[in-house]
Amino acid sequence: MNKTFNKKKIDLAFRKFFDLSNDVIKSNYQTFHNFIELFINFCENDEIVKIITLQFKNNQNINLENWYKDFLSTGGSFIGSKRFWLPKDDEDRLALYYKFIFAIANKKISLVDFCVHAFGKTNGNEMILVFNEQFFLKFIREIKYKLEEFFIDSEGIETIDLDRLFIFNHYDKQIIISNISNSNIAVDNSSISISSKPLNDYGSLITEIRKLIDEKIYNELDKTEKEKLNTIFDNPKSADKIEVVNVFNTLLKKIPDLKNGLKKIIESTSVELLSSGIIEGIKFLIN
Repeated sequence: MNKTFNKKKIDLAFRKFFDLSNDVIKSNYQTFHNFIELFINFCENDEIVKIITLQFKNNQNINLENWYKDFLSTGGSFIGSKRFWLPKDDEDRLALYYKFIFAIANKKISLVDFCVHAFGKTNGNEMILVFNEQFFLKFIREIKYKLEEFFIDSEGIETIDLDRLFIFNHYDKQIIISNISNSNIAVDNSSISISSKPLNDYGSLITEIRKLIDEKIYNELDKTEKEKLNTIFDNPKSADKIEVVNVFNTLLKKIPDLKNGLKKIIESTSVELLSSGIIEGIKFLIN
Protein backbone atom coordinates (compact mmCIF):
# COMPACT_ATOMS: atom_id res chain seq x y z
CA MET A 1 0.00 0.00 0.00
CA ASN A 2 1.81 3.12 -1.29
CA LYS A 3 -0.67 5.75 -0.22
CA THR A 4 0.74 9.25 0.20
CA PHE A 5 -0.53 12.48 1.74
CA ASN A 6 0.29 16.09 1.05
CA LYS A 7 1.87 17.61 4.15
CA LYS A 8 -0.54 20.54 4.00
CA LYS A 9 -3.43 18.10 4.20
CA ILE A 10 -1.86 16.48 7.27
CA ASP A 11 -1.43 19.90 8.85
CA LEU A 12 -5.08 20.75 8.13
CA ALA A 13 -6.30 17.46 9.64
CA PHE A 14 -4.48 18.12 12.89
CA ARG A 15 -5.58 21.74 13.04
CA LYS A 16 -9.13 20.39 12.98
CA PHE A 17 -8.10 17.83 15.62
CA PHE A 18 -6.83 20.55 17.96
CA ASP A 19 -9.80 22.85 17.27
CA LEU A 20 -12.21 20.06 18.24
CA SER A 21 -10.11 19.23 21.29
CA ASN A 22 -10.31 22.87 22.32
CA ASP A 23 -14.11 22.64 22.21
CA VAL A 24 -13.93 19.73 24.67
CA ILE A 25 -11.54 21.61 26.96
CA LYS A 26 -13.81 24.66 27.06
CA SER A 27 -17.03 22.67 27.50
CA ASN A 28 -19.21 22.48 30.60
CA TYR A 29 -21.42 19.69 31.93
CA GLN A 30 -24.23 20.56 29.50
CA THR A 31 -22.03 20.53 26.38
CA PHE A 32 -19.23 18.10 27.23
CA HIS A 33 -20.69 14.89 25.85
CA ASN A 34 -21.69 16.51 22.59
CA PHE A 35 -18.22 17.95 22.02
CA ILE A 36 -16.33 14.82 23.05
CA GLU A 37 -18.50 12.71 20.74
CA LEU A 38 -17.68 15.10 17.87
CA PHE A 39 -13.99 14.87 18.75
CA ILE A 40 -13.95 11.05 18.81
CA ASN A 41 -16.04 10.84 15.65
CA PHE A 42 -13.41 12.94 13.87
CA CYS A 43 -10.56 10.82 15.31
CA GLU A 44 -12.23 7.63 14.11
CA ASN A 45 -13.18 8.82 10.62
CA ASP A 46 -10.66 11.35 9.35
CA GLU A 47 -8.47 9.52 6.82
CA ILE A 48 -5.26 10.88 8.36
CA VAL A 49 -6.01 11.11 12.08
CA LYS A 50 -7.49 7.61 12.21
CA ILE A 51 -4.09 6.21 11.17
CA ILE A 52 -2.74 7.60 14.44
CA THR A 53 -5.67 6.61 16.65
CA LEU A 54 -5.66 3.06 15.30
CA GLN A 55 -2.13 2.75 16.62
CA PHE A 56 -3.48 3.56 20.08
CA LYS A 57 -6.37 1.12 19.78
CA ASN A 58 -4.07 -1.60 18.46
CA ASN A 59 -1.69 -1.32 21.43
CA GLN A 60 -2.06 -4.71 23.09
CA ASN A 61 -0.14 -3.61 26.20
CA ILE A 62 -3.21 -1.72 27.37
CA ASN A 63 -6.38 -3.60 28.27
CA LEU A 64 -8.94 -1.01 29.29
CA GLU A 65 -11.31 -3.50 30.89
CA ASN A 66 -8.60 -4.81 33.19
CA TRP A 67 -7.37 -1.30 33.95
CA TYR A 68 -10.86 -0.18 34.97
CA LYS A 69 -11.50 -3.33 36.99
CA ASP A 70 -8.25 -2.70 38.88
CA PHE A 71 -9.40 0.86 39.52
CA LEU A 72 -12.77 -0.30 40.88
CA SER A 73 -11.05 -2.80 43.19
CA THR A 74 -9.07 -0.08 45.01
CA GLY A 75 -10.15 2.15 47.89
CA GLY A 76 -13.22 1.76 50.02
CA SER A 77 -16.81 2.96 50.06
CA PHE A 78 -15.92 6.65 50.48
CA ILE A 79 -16.09 8.87 47.42
CA GLY A 80 -12.73 9.81 46.00
CA SER A 81 -11.04 6.81 47.61
CA LYS A 82 -10.27 4.77 44.49
CA ARG A 83 -6.93 5.02 42.67
CA PHE A 84 -5.83 4.50 39.08
CA TRP A 85 -2.36 4.01 37.57
CA LEU A 86 -0.81 5.49 34.46
CA PRO A 87 1.80 3.57 32.43
CA LYS A 88 5.36 4.87 32.54
CA ASP A 89 5.88 4.09 28.86
CA ASP A 90 4.88 7.13 26.76
CA GLU A 91 3.15 5.14 24.02
CA ASP A 92 1.26 2.92 26.46
CA ARG A 93 0.12 5.98 28.37
CA LEU A 94 -1.16 7.64 25.18
CA ALA A 95 -2.98 4.42 24.26
CA LEU A 96 -4.62 4.31 27.69
CA TYR A 97 -5.65 7.97 27.42
CA TYR A 98 -7.25 7.41 24.02
CA LYS A 99 -9.01 4.16 24.92
CA PHE A 100 -10.39 5.73 28.09
CA ILE A 101 -11.53 8.90 26.31
CA PHE A 102 -13.12 6.73 23.62
CA ALA A 103 -15.00 4.74 26.29
CA ILE A 104 -16.20 7.94 27.99
CA ALA A 105 -17.38 9.43 24.69
CA ASN A 106 -19.31 6.26 23.83
CA LYS A 107 -20.68 6.01 27.39
CA LYS A 108 -19.11 2.60 27.92
CA ILE A 109 -17.67 4.04 31.12
CA SER A 110 -19.68 6.55 33.13
CA LEU A 111 -17.83 9.84 33.52
CA VAL A 112 -19.94 10.63 36.58
CA ASP A 113 -19.14 7.34 38.32
CA PHE A 114 -15.43 7.63 37.54
CA CYS A 115 -15.14 11.19 38.82
CA VAL A 116 -17.04 10.37 41.99
CA HIS A 117 -14.90 7.29 42.69
CA ALA A 118 -11.54 8.80 41.68
CA PHE A 119 -11.80 12.46 42.64
CA GLY A 120 -14.78 12.74 44.98
CA LYS A 121 -16.48 15.19 42.64
CA THR A 122 -20.27 15.41 42.60
CA ASN A 123 -20.74 18.73 40.79
CA GLY A 124 -21.10 18.30 37.03
CA ASN A 125 -18.86 21.17 35.94
CA GLU A 126 -16.19 20.16 38.46
CA MET A 127 -16.25 16.65 36.99
CA ILE A 128 -15.61 17.99 33.49
CA LEU A 129 -12.81 20.20 34.76
CA VAL A 130 -10.96 17.44 36.63
CA PHE A 131 -11.41 14.91 33.80
CA ASN A 132 -9.97 17.38 31.32
CA GLU A 133 -7.09 18.26 33.63
CA GLN A 134 -6.17 14.67 34.52
CA PHE A 135 -6.79 12.95 31.17
CA PHE A 136 -7.85 14.93 28.15
CA LEU A 137 -5.35 17.80 28.37
CA LYS A 138 -2.49 15.39 29.04
CA PHE A 139 -3.49 13.32 26.01
CA ILE A 140 -3.59 16.40 23.78
CA ARG A 141 -0.27 17.67 25.13
CA GLU A 142 1.53 14.40 24.36
CA ILE A 143 0.02 14.27 20.87
CA LYS A 144 1.45 17.74 20.24
CA TYR A 145 4.92 16.54 21.26
CA LYS A 146 4.69 13.57 18.89
CA LEU A 147 3.50 15.74 16.00
CA GLU A 148 6.32 18.20 16.56
CA GLU A 149 8.77 15.29 16.27
CA PHE A 150 7.00 14.11 13.13
CA PHE A 151 7.19 17.50 11.40
CA ILE A 152 10.83 17.95 12.39
CA ASP A 153 11.69 14.51 10.96
CA SER A 154 9.80 15.24 7.72
CA GLU A 155 11.16 18.76 7.21
CA GLY A 156 11.57 19.52 3.50
CA ILE A 157 9.28 16.64 2.47
CA GLU A 158 5.97 17.78 1.00
CA THR A 159 4.54 14.37 0.08
CA ILE A 160 4.34 12.03 3.06
CA ASP A 161 4.25 8.24 2.65
CA LEU A 162 1.77 6.33 4.78
CA ASP A 163 4.66 4.62 6.57
CA ARG A 164 5.80 7.93 8.07
CA LEU A 165 2.51 8.20 9.93
CA PHE A 166 3.31 5.05 11.89
CA ILE A 167 4.93 7.07 14.65
CA PHE A 168 4.39 4.57 17.47
CA ASN A 169 5.96 1.18 18.11
CA HIS A 170 3.19 -0.87 19.79
CA TYR A 171 1.04 -1.85 16.84
CA ASP A 172 0.53 -4.47 14.16
CA LYS A 173 0.99 -2.57 10.93
CA GLN A 174 -0.89 -5.05 8.77
CA ILE A 175 -3.94 -4.97 11.03
CA ILE A 176 -3.98 -1.18 10.93
CA ILE A 177 -3.59 -1.02 7.15
CA SER A 178 -6.43 -3.52 6.83
CA ASN A 179 -8.61 -1.40 9.11
CA ILE A 180 -7.74 1.76 7.18
CA SER A 181 -9.23 0.09 4.13
CA ASN A 182 -12.32 -0.97 6.06
CA SER A 183 -15.35 1.22 5.45
CA ASN A 184 -16.63 0.35 8.95
CA ILE A 185 -13.51 1.63 10.63
CA ALA A 186 -15.41 3.91 13.01
CA VAL A 187 -16.96 0.99 14.83
CA ASP A 188 -13.85 -1.18 15.08
CA ASN A 189 -13.29 -1.57 18.83
CA SER A 190 -11.43 -4.87 18.83
CA SER A 191 -8.49 -3.64 20.90
CA ILE A 192 -10.76 -2.24 23.56
CA SER A 193 -12.75 -5.51 23.75
CA ILE A 194 -16.04 -3.82 24.61
CA SER A 195 -19.19 -4.32 22.56
CA SER A 196 -20.35 -1.43 20.38
CA LYS A 197 -23.73 -1.77 22.11
CA PRO A 198 -22.82 -2.51 25.72
CA LEU A 199 -25.23 -3.46 28.48
CA ASN A 200 -24.88 -0.40 30.69
CA ASP A 201 -27.37 -1.17 33.46
CA TYR A 202 -28.50 -4.14 35.50
CA GLY A 203 -32.02 -4.03 34.12
CA SER A 204 -30.79 -4.59 30.57
CA LEU A 205 -28.30 -7.20 31.73
CA ILE A 206 -30.92 -9.29 33.54
CA THR A 207 -33.35 -8.94 30.62
CA GLU A 208 -30.77 -10.43 28.26
CA ILE A 209 -29.95 -13.29 30.63
CA ARG A 210 -33.65 -14.09 31.12
CA LYS A 211 -34.02 -14.41 27.33
CA LEU A 212 -31.60 -17.34 27.44
CA ILE A 213 -33.70 -19.25 29.96
CA ASP A 214 -36.75 -20.85 28.39
CA GLU A 215 -39.90 -20.65 30.51
CA LYS A 216 -40.24 -24.44 30.36
CA ILE A 217 -36.72 -24.86 31.75
CA TYR A 218 -37.43 -22.32 34.49
CA ASN A 219 -40.57 -24.19 35.50
CA GLU A 220 -38.55 -27.41 35.78
CA LEU A 221 -36.40 -25.88 38.52
CA ASP A 222 -37.34 -26.82 42.06
CA LYS A 223 -38.62 -24.17 44.47
CA THR A 224 -35.21 -23.57 46.09
CA GLU A 225 -33.46 -23.16 42.74
CA LYS A 226 -36.09 -20.70 41.56
CA GLU A 227 -35.75 -18.67 44.75
CA LYS A 228 -31.97 -18.56 44.41
CA LEU A 229 -32.18 -17.50 40.75
CA ASN A 230 -34.71 -14.78 41.51
CA THR A 231 -32.56 -13.53 44.41
CA ILE A 232 -29.62 -13.23 42.00
CA PHE A 233 -31.75 -11.38 39.47
CA ASP A 234 -33.11 -9.04 42.16
CA ASN A 235 -29.63 -8.21 43.47
CA PRO A 236 -27.18 -8.78 40.58
CA LYS A 237 -24.55 -6.37 41.88
CA SER A 238 -24.17 -7.97 45.31
CA ALA A 239 -25.09 -11.53 44.29
CA ASP A 240 -23.03 -14.24 45.97
CA LYS A 241 -20.53 -15.58 43.44
CA ILE A 242 -20.81 -19.18 44.66
CA GLU A 243 -24.61 -19.09 44.46
CA VAL A 244 -24.36 -17.77 40.91
CA VAL A 245 -22.00 -20.59 39.96
CA ASN A 246 -24.25 -23.25 41.50
CA VAL A 247 -27.52 -21.97 39.99
CA PHE A 248 -26.14 -21.40 36.50
CA ASN A 249 -24.30 -24.71 36.56
CA THR A 250 -27.71 -26.36 36.99
CA LEU A 251 -29.06 -24.32 34.07
CA LEU A 252 -26.08 -25.22 31.86
CA LYS A 253 -27.00 -28.90 32.22
CA LYS A 254 -30.51 -28.17 31.00
CA ILE A 255 -29.73 -25.60 28.26
CA PRO A 256 -27.02 -26.71 25.78
CA ASP A 257 -26.51 -23.27 24.19
CA LEU A 258 -26.58 -21.31 27.44
CA LYS A 259 -22.76 -21.10 27.71
CA ASN A 260 -22.39 -19.41 24.32
CA GLY A 261 -25.22 -17.04 25.11
CA LEU A 262 -23.65 -16.04 28.43
CA LYS A 263 -20.27 -15.49 26.73
CA LYS A 264 -21.90 -13.06 24.28
CA ILE A 265 -23.60 -11.23 27.13
CA ILE A 266 -20.31 -10.82 29.00
CA GLU A 267 -18.69 -9.47 25.83
CA SER A 268 -21.49 -6.89 25.65
CA THR A 269 -21.43 -5.94 29.32
CA SER A 270 -20.01 -2.51 30.14
CA VAL A 271 -16.91 -2.38 32.33
CA GLU A 272 -18.93 -0.80 35.13
CA LEU A 273 -20.88 -4.04 35.63
CA LEU A 274 -18.02 -6.50 35.23
CA SER A 275 -17.20 -6.52 38.94
CA SER A 276 -20.77 -7.37 39.93
CA GLY A 277 -21.48 -10.63 41.72
CA ILE A 278 -23.57 -12.07 38.90
CA ILE A 279 -20.96 -11.40 36.21
CA GLU A 280 -18.05 -12.59 38.37
CA GLY A 281 -19.91 -15.84 39.03
CA ILE A 282 -20.82 -16.41 35.39
CA LYS A 283 -17.28 -15.67 34.23
CA PHE A 284 -15.87 -18.13 36.78
CA LEU A 285 -18.28 -20.81 35.56
CA ILE A 286 -17.84 -20.53 31.78
CA ASN A 287 -14.10 -19.77 31.58
